[in-house]
Amino acid sequence: MPTLTKVKLALTLMGLIVFAAGVRYDDTRLRWTAIAFVAVAWVMRFVGPRKPNEPAAPSDGGDEAP
Repeated sequence: MPTLTKVKLALTLMGLIVFAAGVRYDDTRLRWTAIAFVAVAWVMRFVGPRKPNEPAAPSDGGDEAP
């Protein structure tokens, strides 16, 4: 499992746990913090893994006549 996926899952799980604690203790700050965690995980959904740099194509010699 890629590292980026692990980070997204961890943020989502932390958000759910903090949200449950916010509901349990009736603390609005905890609930908003949890919403922020889940929102960051959701935004990271649109961040794809970086592609490796492609090697440069070999040159065919420039402007030589065939």
